[in-house]
Amino acid sequence: MKFMRIKKEFLNFILSGEKSLEVRVLYPNLKSIKPGDLIIMNNQAIIRVKDVRKYPSFKKMLSKENPARILPGSCHKEVLRLLKKIYPPAKENLGVLVLEVEPAEQV
Repeated sequence: MKFMRIKKEFLNFILSGEKSLEVRVLYPNLKSIKPGDLIIMNNQAIIRVKDVRKYPSFKKMLSKENPARILPGSCHKEVLRLLKKIYPPAKENLGVLVLEVEPAEQV
C-alpha cells in the first residue's frame, strides 16, 4: 500500500466526495499506481484508485479533465495557477499523473 501526504482541506474534499481527481507530478515512486490500488493519505484515510491517467503537462491535463473535480468550485485558470505554484517547471516536466479516487475507509 502506498502512503501520500495531502493538505487537510483537499483530503476533506476527497472524503466528502467533492474531489474525485488527485493531481501529482509523475515521480518514479508513483509510476506503479494502478486502478484498484489503495492509498493511505495522511495516516487518516484510505482512498481507492478508480483510474489512472497520464499527461505531458498541466495544460494538456486540464484540456481533458474537469477542474472542479480537482479543486471543487474552481475554474481551469485557478487550478492551473495552484498547480504551477506547487510544482516548479522542472517537476512538471516529469509528466502529470491524475488519480481518479474515491474514499475507501477511515484509518
